[in-house]
Amino acid sequence: MNALHVEEIISDSIKQGYRLIITIFNDDNDVEVGKCVTRAITDGIVKREELLIVGQLWSSYRQKQHIKPVLQMALDNLGLDYIDLYLVQFSFATEYIDLKQFSPESEETNKLKLASVSLEETWRELEALVDAGVIRNLGISHFNFQSVIDLLRYARIRPRVLEIEHHPYFQQKKKPGRVGSL
Repeated sequence: MNALHVEEIISDSIKQGYRLIITIFNDDNDVEVGKCVTRAITDGIVKREELLIVGQLWSSYRQKQHIKPVLQMALDNLGLDYIDLYLVQFSFATEYIDLKQFSPESEETNKLKLASVSLEETWRELEALVDAGVIRNLGISHFNFQSVIDLLRYARIRPRVLEIEHHPYFQQKKKPGRVGSL
């Protein structure tokens, strides 16, 4: 999707009352989204605190030394001081890849290369960024039930959102109820 089309869609959406904006790490449209948000705030259409802007930590940036720079890049692109909700994508980490590349697949094997980074290490760094005020809320996405249980054992800041993939081709009938009871 070209930049002008993105700006038009986001601007019209905010004018129509949409307040949830979910940014996707590899869509390369954070700058356009940020321009629209800034313009809407400047023009008095919306206040910053009325928006819920969601970012995502991709699995290849889960090492402690990569988390803050990746978040800062997203904030800079969006022109924001903080993100309202930051979702950790997947319960596993993959090896670091350059920010300009997206697919963590190995050319030799055409498979993901897993990294030995614990979710606890990642979560602790994210909690520090919440404490610093650059993230308001944490969430998780595409986690299995056991990974959620594990996270809840050590999380000082519990996830506020659990994004579950659920559609006609991938149904998880028991998971939502079990997680909701924790």
